[in-house]
Amino acid sequence: MKRIMCYGDSNTWGYTPGSGVRFDENTRWTALVQKHFGSAVQIMECGLNGRTTSFPDPFYDYRHGRHGLAYSLMECKPIDCAIISLGTNDLKFGTAAHSAKGLDLLLSDITNANTVFPGSSPVFPGESKILVISPIHLHSALDETFPDSEFFGKVEESHRFAQMFSDVAKKHRADFLDAALYAQASEADCIHMDASSHRQLANAIASKLQQMLKL
Repeated sequence: MKRIMCYGDSNTWGYTPGSGVRFDENTRWTALVQKHFGSAVQIMECGLNGRTTSFPDPFYDYRHGRHGLAYSLMECKPIDCAIISLGTNDLKFGTAAHSAKGLDLLLSDITNANTVFPGSSPVFPGESKILVISPIHLHSALDETFPDSEFFGKVEESHRFAQMFSDVAKKHRADFLDAALYAQASEADCIHMDASSHRQLANAIASKLQQMLKL
């Protein structure tokens, strides 16, 4: 059995657009990937609403992704693969370029997890496998529909994630997948995926994991 940690934000947690209720096990992408592989894989869901790559949120201390990483790695170890799906919330505090720098720091910690986070047993007993997923785009209607949004004015910036995250993933010899090729933000809140996008993204991730882990 391959153990896979999914470290992400609200679209990993399964936030339903418009309501904030969590999508169930038949809908959110993490659970669908689990169903796809069955007993061959154990998916560990570590999604947190509002999580960033490496940026502090002045109102919620626990959303700093790099600070929270060690807790999830220690809780989930041993793991065969870490999926990192972050970035959107970084736009509250900067640009996609700033987010790429945050991702770089995060991947450095994961790549060297066995020495950065020493313990009685290693995080990665074998070769460390990392899948970086760049975020979906913010919906084009966001500025008009939600002028008070923390993401106001960042729609165009959200289109820059894929290239920048791909470059960072390559630097760390991690695999890469662009979520925006398979999923979209719902017009209900212009940020989160609907059920259809979760399903399409799950299929793409499952295909990628098959290649990475020889499943």
